[in-house]
Amino acid sequence: MATINHVRQDVAIANARSVILWETITATDVGEALALPIGGAQVGVQMIGTFGGAVVLQGTVDGVNWVTLNDIAGTAVSLTAAGYFEISTSVVAVRPSAAAGVSDVDVYLTVV
Repeated sequence: MATINHVRQDVAIANARSVILWETITATDVGEALALPIGGAQVGVQMIGTFGGAVVLQGTVDGVNWVTLNDIAGTAVSLTAAGYFEISTSVVAVRPSAAAGVSDVDVYLTVV
């Protein structure tokens, strides 16, 4: 298991926000924690790549204990193929986490 650092990446689309990228997440990796604005945030997440297992988005309120977050429909965020989802959350930080079998997944995140 490795911790994958996130980087800020500019998107070449007019009026686009910068996005956060965790690149090349593989089996049992977790992403470096990304602090969210105090008071809550709306988050859009896109995952692409070769899965072979699930990648979840986790959140924490204490910086120690991580739980899988739910999308705006109340469904746990757990993708086994490329996809997009949105969440509204008051956690203090988020990170992606990969299950065994994940080969190479990139996770893109925007925060409003």
